[in-house]
Amino acid sequence: MHSRLFRFAIAGFASLAMATAASADTILQFTQQVTSLTPISESGSTFTTTGPGSSGGSVPVLIGFLGAPPTVQAFETFTTPLTSASAVSITNGTVDQSGYTGTIKFSSLAGGGGTNFLTATFNNGRLSGPAGGNSAGLQASQPPDTVTFTSDNAGLQAAIAASVGRNFALSFSGLTTALPTSGTTLPPFFASNTGTFSTTTIPEPTSVVLAGISTLAGLGCFGWRRFKATQA
Repeated sequence: MHSRLFRFAIAGFASLAMATAASADTILQFTQQVTSLTPISESGSTFTTTGPGSSGGSVPVLIGFLGAPPTVQAFETFTTPLTSASAVSITNGTVDQSGYTGTIKFSSLAGGGGTNFLTATFNNGRLSGPAGGNSAGLQASQPPDTVTFTSDNAGLQAAIAASVGRNFALSFSGLTTALPTSGTTLPPFFASNTGTFSTTTIPEPTSVVLAGISTLAGLGCFGWRRFKATQA
């Protein structure tokens, strides 16, 4: 009997722990509309959206995001270049460079104008990719980095306001110059990019309370039945 009570308690408190665990929600994903060109320009560890195929200093993209139709035409703009002053390191065939900062904006008009679908400002992002390869990824996550999101979209802004963490990952592909296999700097190149932006949230306090009440009620009912059985 004690074993059954113990198992029930463990299951109940496991459910409570699951209720209080944080969850990750994707709030925006995008792909380039420019598929045959490489509109991201990199030079001296500085990324801009002014490469071939860009429009008004922006990259035409299709985005899907929370509370909107499946895809929306938009423009991706690095309103401040994505830059790093840190040296490149190469370890076990992987290129790494930390310390990236910048602002990425998705808007209805080129150059960052019109509706602000999502703006991400970050510090201490990290670039990595295979040495000698033609792909790389840039990501940042708060915590431990600094990442802030803002949006004119009510659904996105509500998710942002409720979040305890924010993160994103960009994927650069088709690099016109391979990543270095030695040295401490990146070579200039053009590339295409896609990406995902997400928030981390925790349950509302009421859901945690309800989970706790459910667990305690279950234990109470089990104890009452055991008590009645001993009195029979």
